[in-house]
Amino acid sequence: MAVANVQTIINLSMDYFRRNNPVEQFLNSILTGINNLVTLRSKMKLLKYKYMLAQEQLNKMEHHIQTGSPYDIKGGGKINRAF
Repeated sequence: MAVANVQTIINLSMDYFRRNNPVEQFLNSILTGINNLVTLRSKMKLLKYKYMLAQEQLNKMEHHIQTGSPYDIKGGGKINRAF
């Protein structure tokens, strides 16, 4: 009886390690980390470009709102044509 229980536990643990291989998971996490470190510079460049583009669009919108104000001397109506 005890031998059968031990054999069952061994079979269950072997099946678990076949499904969830901790060595393979560890190696995959290391490779993912290395890949993230290698591609970090290009990701930062892309984020910097997106930030600068959003900042430029915001500045452009603020400029159009300020110059297109109906309370300004030049008058309004310009904001509808801006975009």
